[in-house]
Amino acid sequence: MMEALKNLIRRVPGRYWLVVGGLLAAAFWMQQHDARIRQQAGLQQLRSETSAEVAGLRKQAAHDVEQANVENAKAVAELEQRRQQAEQQSRQLAAQLAGLRNQAQVQAGEVATLPISEIVTRVAAQLGLKAEDVASNGQHGKSPLTRPRQAGPPSPLGEGLATHSSAPPPDCHPEERQATKDPGSSIAASGQAPCKEQTAGILRSAQDDRAAALSLTASGARKVETALVALDACRAESSIQGRQFSNCQVRAEADEAAIGRLNGSVVSLNQALAAKDKVLAGQQAEYKAELRAARGTFLGRLARLTEHVAIGVGLGVAIGVAVK
Repeated sequence: MMEALKNLIRRVPGRYWLVVGGLLAAAFWMQQHDARIRQQAGLQQLRSETSAEVAGLRKQAAHDVEQANVENAKAVAELEQRRQQAEQQSRQLAAQLAGLRNQAQVQAGEVATLPISEIVTRVAAQLGLKAEDVASNGQHGKSPLTRPRQAGPPSPLGEGLATHSSAPPPDCHPEERQATKDPGSSIAASGQAPCKEQTAGILRSAQDDRAAALSLTASGARKVETALVALDACRAESSIQGRQFSNCQVRAEADEAAIGRLNGSVVSLNQALAAKDKVLAGQQAEYKAELRAARGTFLGRLARLTEHVAIGVGLGVAIGVAVK
C-alpha cells in the first residue's frame, strides 16, 4: 500500500499536489468564512430581537408606571374627598357643640329668672320624683320641694301630698271604745293603755316614712336646677365629643388603608420593574457572551489570522509554481 502511494506521488508532478492543496485550503477558508458570516448574521438578528424586547419591556414599564400614577392620583383624590367630608362633619359637630354650650348658658340664665314653682317642677321632673316622694310643709320645715296644695289646676307634685298625721288615728278595738262609755267597766281600765301605745307606734311609723329627708331653700333649688342643666349639657357634649373621636378614628383608619394600598401598589410596581430589569440584564449578558464567543479570544483571532496568511501564501506559491 505504501509502495503504491509512493509510486503515485512520483508519477504525479508536485505542482498538481500544490494546486489540490491550495484548492482544499481555499474551500476550507470559504466554509469558515461563510460560517462566520452566518454567525454574525445570527448575532445581528439576536441584537435586533433583544432591542425589540427591550423596547417592549420599556413600553410595558412606562404603561405600568402610568397606570400606577393614575391609581395613585385616584387614591389621593379619594383621600382628599374623605378628608373634606371628615372636616365638614367636624365643623358640624363643633357647631352642635357650640350650640349646646350656648343653650346650657341660656338655660342656666333662665334658672335665675324662673318662678320657684317652675324650678321645683323642673327639678322634680328631672329627678324623677313622684307625689309620694315629696313631703308636705308641716314636715321638716318649709321647702320648695314640699309646698302645700294650692287652689286652681293641680300641680304634677300636688297630688297625694296629704300626710298621715292629718288622718284620724285608727280605731284599735271598737268593743273597748263601747266599754269605755261605762265608767265601771273593767275593760275600759285594762284596754285603754295598749290602744294608745299601738296608735302612737302607727303614727310614728307613718311620720318616719313621710318625713322630709332634705329641705331646700329657693336658692338651693335654683342651684340644684343649675347643676342639673350643667349635667345635661355635659352629657350632650360628651356624646358629641364621642362622635368627633369616632369620626377622627374612621378618618385615620381610612387614611391608613389608603396609604397601605398605595404602598402595595408601589411595591408591586417596583417588583415588576425589578423583574424586567433582571430579564433585561440576563439578555444583555447572554448577548455579550455570544458576542465574545463569536469574536473569540486574542489567541484565537491570531490563529485565524495566521491561517488566512498561510492560505494566501500557499495559494500564491501554488499559482507561481503552476505558472512556471
